[in-house]
Parts: sequence; structure tokens; C-alpha cells
Amino acid sequence: MHGKLPETPELAAIRERESTIGVPLDYQRDMAAASPGSALRLQEIGRLVRENQSVPEPVAMMAALGAVMAEDCGDCVQIYVNLALKAGIDKAMVKAALEHRYSDLPIDLKLGVCFGRVVSENDPMLLEKGAALEARFGRKALVDLALVVALARFYPTVKRALGHSRTCAEAKVTV
Repeated sequence: MHGKLPETPELAAIRERESTIGVPLDYQRDMAAASPGSALRLQEIGRLVRENQSVPEPVAMMAALGAVMAEDCGDCVQIYVNLALKAGIDKAMVKAALEHRYSDLPIDLKLGVCFGRVVSENDPMLLEKGAALEARFGRKALVDLALVVALARFYPTVKRALGHSRTCAEAKVTV
């Protein structure tokens, strides 16, 4: 970031989002300085994906967590850990997901985190996991989860492109 930015509605929205997710969004400040309005557009994309979800929020949060774990963006993993906890997912369940102890998870959370990972890793199990989610929650839910996973992967991509990404190995993720 280059110097102190004057107060704008965009910076206020970034600060509000930081208080919600519990992680600094320096890359969004960088975006706002270089291209005013870009961080607001980024937040609007997120709002549109989260709107009218047909899948339970904990399942969506676990799918997003699985996706960002595969992306190896430590800050993004921390964001989704924080959001999963805010969605009411028990700390032990979040920790089990982070440690790849999927057998310790209830079926819905396991389906979510595994779906996020297999999509992000282009794993051959993708069709099986997608079919299981569709059978449990319906086709609309599968569409909604596809968007959730794509969005979760979108943020690390933007951060990486702007030179703001830190790998999970560099960042200590806490539950």
C-alpha cells in the first residue's frame, strides 16, 4: 500500500468486513487505492454468491474451507475458519477438517469439506462427492456449493495475482 488513503465508503466497507472475518484485508486496500471501487465489486460478488443459499450454512462454510485449504492460502484458511465458527460449527469439527480427520465429522460437514477439496484439486472423486451432495440436498444446492467453492478459490487467486498471498506453511491458522 502507498501512503494513507482518505476515508471513503469503500474503505469503511473493508474495515467492516475485516471486523466480520477477523483478518486484515490489506490486498483490498491495495485494490481500492489502485482502482477505486474494485474492492466493493469484489465484496458484491461474495454477497451475490451467498444470497439465497439452499444448502445449510455450515455445509457451505465447510465446502469453502476445503477449497481454500487446497489453495494453500493461510490467511484465507483463517478467514473461513473464523466464518465456520461464526456459522456455529463446533471448534472440534473445524479442527478435524484442518487436520484431515474427516471420519470425525458429521456426514453433512464431511460432504462439504470433501467437496470443496475435490473440486479444487480436480480429484477423480469429484463426481461421487457431487452426486452424494445432490442426493442429500438437491440440484440447486449443488449449484450453490459450486459457486461457494469457486468464490472461495477466487480470493486466493486475486491475492496471489496482487502479490499478497501467504501460504499455509507461513501463516499460523488458529481455531
